[in-house]
Amino acid sequence: MKPSIPQLQCGARDFCAVLDQAPTAFFWESFFLPRFQRDALSADKLDNIYNATIESSLLSIRILNDFFRADGFPTDIKAHHYNGFSSPGEFLTSAERTDINKHLAHLTTERADAFPKPWPLYDLVVRAHNAAEPFIGFLLSPCGAGYRPTDFDLESRLTMCRGLESHVRAHLKQPK
Repeated sequence: MKPSIPQLQCGARDFCAVLDQAPTAFFWESFFLPRFQRDALSADKLDNIYNATIESSLLSIRILNDFFRADGFPTDIKAHHYNGFSSPGEFLTSAERTDINKHLAHLTTERADAFPKPWPLYDLVVRAHNAAEPFIGFLLSPCGAGYRPTDFDLESRLTMCRGLESHVRAHLKQPK
């Protein structure tokens, strides 16, 4: 059964909230961590916060990826439910999706053997934002107006999607 228009509006709102959380690990590492290190917090406290930001980012990335997947549970809100929007499809590889699922939802031998796991977080966050940009643009278009959450700043999210890669590259000191 297709979700109702009010459910799809709320789904668009939730999509934006998840999109806002996706770069949490990036913001922690690039902005907050240097400030906390100056306060001489213990390394284990900083590691705990960093691990929490990684897991928040990974979960958000997975949720965004699943939004663009064609399959799912009957109650899932998916990109294809929005009439007039053409989903770009998922942006994670099957192996990346499995790794994230195993890391977040299970205590596994893979997790035990690869601690700490070197996640390609910056790449994953950029791909999530690149996939999200057309959907935010759709919500801002006349075709997507009926799904647009009320009193919600979509323009700033579109700007974030368009500018995130350059911020990440600057942080990593990589050329464009």
